[in-house]
Amino acid sequence: MWQRTDGKEISDTRYYVQNFGQTLVLRDTQLEDAGEYECLASNGVGKNKSYKIRVNVDVVPKFKKEFDSQAQVVQEGTTVSLSCEILEAAAANPTYEWFFNSAPIKIVPGSKREIQGSTLIIKSTTVADIGNYACKASNDAGYAYGQTALSIIPRSPGVMSPVSSEVNKAIEGINKRIDSLSIQIQDLKSVVQGSG
Repeated sequence: MWQRTDGKEISDTRYYVQNFGQTLVLRDTQLEDAGEYECLASNGVGKNKSYKIRVNVDVVPKFKKEFDSQAQVVQEGTTVSLSCEILEAAAANPTYEWFFNSAPIKIVPGSKREIQGSTLIIKSTTVADIGNYACKASNDAGYAYGQTALSIIPRSPGVMSPVSSEVNKAIEGINKRIDSLSIQIQDLKSVVQGSG
């Protein structure tokens, strides 16, 4: 006789036994079938014997939200995050691979791209980041694959970034000091020439 050790019922429609009850067969395995099962054996003589076995069910990854729906249009210089998080049911040791225009994304030290778990982060975007991004989430049962597009609106030539604006202010300050020093030098020349 077979039973679940957690007390849940074993469905007659998807389970059956073979080999005079020694083998339990699970048809159309589902996530809820995961758990510990126990086989109890008795022949009416001596003590009953039991054997326990654990069943793990791997589920093909499925994205929490459609990856295609994440298409983004952002201003140049924006930080972008793309996520291909999968449902918890399929979260057993997933691996994530990212692709840019079909080529694998390789993260190198100092890169403006980084991968944190299931999320790809692209810092300080430029028009070079425009294109197709794809994610493949895999586990032992299979994989989920999705792709999305990223579009960048370039900065207008006359629009300064915050950094450029600060540099500009610093240059203006230096120019004012140079002008002030020039005036002082002229005044000193006048004094020297006047005393000679």
